[in-house]
Amino acid sequence: MLRLKEFTPREGWQSKVEDTGLPFHTVDGEVYWSEGRVYELSPGEVDRIRHASDELHAMCLDLVSDVVETEALMRRFGIPEVHWNMIAESWRTERDRGIAGRFDLALGGGGVPKMLEYNAETPGMGVESSVTQSDWLAEQIDLGVLPGDAGQFNTLQEALRDRLAAIYPAGSDVHFTCASFEEDYAYTELLGRLLFENGSTPHFTLMDEIRIDQDGHFTDGNQRIIRDLVKFYAWDFMFFEAFCEAIPASGCRMVEPAWKSILSSKALLPLLWERHRGHPNILKSAFLDEDVDFDGLHFFKPLFSGNGEGIEARKNGRVLAREEQGVILEGAAAGILQDATDVPVFEGSRTPPGALSPARSAVIGSWMVEDACVGMMVAENDGLIGGEERSFSPHFILDR
Repeated sequence: MLRLKEFTPREGWQSKVEDTGLPFHTVDGEVYWSEGRVYELSPGEVDRIRHASDELHAMCLDLVSDVVETEALMRRFGIPEVHWNMIAESWRTERDRGIAGRFDLALGGGGVPKMLEYNAETPGMGVESSVTQSDWLAEQIDLGVLPGDAGQFNTLQEALRDRLAAIYPAGSDVHFTCASFEEDYAYTELLGRLLFENGSTPHFTLMDEIRIDQDGHFTDGNQRIIRDLVKFYAWDFMFFEAFCEAIPASGCRMVEPAWKSILSSKALLPLLWERHRGHPNILKSAFLDEDVDFDGLHFFKPLFSGNGEGIEARKNGRVLAREEQGVILEGAAAGILQDATDVPVFEGSRTPPGALSPARSAVIGSWMVEDACVGMMVAENDGLIGGEERSFSPHFILDR
């Protein structure tokens, strides 16, 4: 089980966190980077998280291979049919061009990880999961707060660097893009820096600066043709935007590739349950048009949803909590239902100025790069639904 440890935040922690590439450590006066609330795990607990993540990822990939070849399954994802061939072709030709994803896992009763969802395409919290918490651990050891043999499940930065090098040889010109959100830019900047360290040239452009020239090529804000694009912008949005139909003929290779949209959709959850019913790491889930009983606490999740958007906590026909609406389609394609599971809640005695309430639920994020689990993080939240008001807590590992 996770164990909450209360630490004294480092003197000048804000500037130290900013130096790692994380400027948004405090949001609207509330602490986001929460190094006063730290989590301890044992090596065995980390092994369970790693093994569960690797197995879940393999099952997800097996599912993708069937979905892209089966019309009835593709229809479940609510993706406009005009883009189905692009997704299938992406799976056939770009299977090895994916970079990273992040499972959200509940580590509740018995310490068995339960999959809540798979953020396989735009996995936020990359900087804090890699550079920032690694820097925090090193200083805690230097200060004598933690012993020298304290560890952390965190090889994320190294894995990202190696993955980018495998996709883009030294000397490549690669564009990076995201929307104008500080959190999105931080992760995009990290990837661009790692690519530069690999000997390639990154070019950053905002999504709304990208245009299509007379020859059908995508161009950046300086009218340079975009041949390779690493985007932190979800296919969920792109599928419903006019320029998406121009992608196949544009000559632009995108990362994450289009097949990753299958992994990121909440439609993945009931299809996994249908194939692996009773699996210890998978929660009961169903589409809205399926006759499946959810008497106890469960959740409605839109197919296209990030940061908890549109999710509802339901019980006995009543809505107990709701996050603001995201992109919700009509009918059976609107979303899915998923059973609830125990998410550990931790009470803390210290509430420093600007901190959120001391009673917080904790969810594990396990990072996948290519096909291997390479790190983890802990996100805390006040309510039943994890959304924009969550905070990030560093972790450490001790064998005792």
